[in-house]
Amino acid sequence: MAVVGTRRPSKEGMDVARQISQELAKRRITVVSGLAMGIDTAAHEGALAGNGRTIAVFGTGIDVVYPAENRALASRVASSGACVSQFWPAMSGAPWTFPVRNLVTSGLSIGTVVVEASETSGARLQAVAALAHGKRVLLLRRLVQTQPWAIEIANRSGVTVVDSVDEVVESVEHELQFDSAQRT
Repeated sequence: MAVVGTRRPSKEGMDVARQISQELAKRRITVVSGLAMGIDTAAHEGALAGNGRTIAVFGTGIDVVYPAENRALASRVASSGACVSQFWPAMSGAPWTFPVRNLVTSGLSIGTVVVEASETSGARLQAVAALAHGKRVLLLRRLVQTQPWAIEIANRSGVTVVDSVDEVVESVEHELQFDSAQRT
């Protein structure tokens, strides 16, 4: 499950991203995010705190950790999950590589939780891409109450507005149980 959001979150947003990711990890659900500062960092940290797996999707080549402040986190992620990139190993980030990262993050996930994100955020792009990919999108109610883009997509098929970490986990567990039932 992808957990994404802004690089400039509120303290509450950081706490919620950590909680969601930790609870998903405790339930053996892999957390996917983009290793960016802010919500992505909190998502990876939460998954690690829950002794779970996490996947960091780079917007750069695999040899270029961006931001550099997250090198130690990338190392921790690699030891309990994976760091992945679709770019040449030494490629630096560019304005177009980070939106590509969001598309890959959506593609690797059964759905996307958006914690906090503005109109120009890559997390908004990922939510829209996830819907186009036929994936679930979970939006926190406080995001829907404050962001016009979130209000606009809140009633689309495949979007669930949630109030709590428990609702996120219940929604994902229900999705996983439904998928398992279809396979048997």
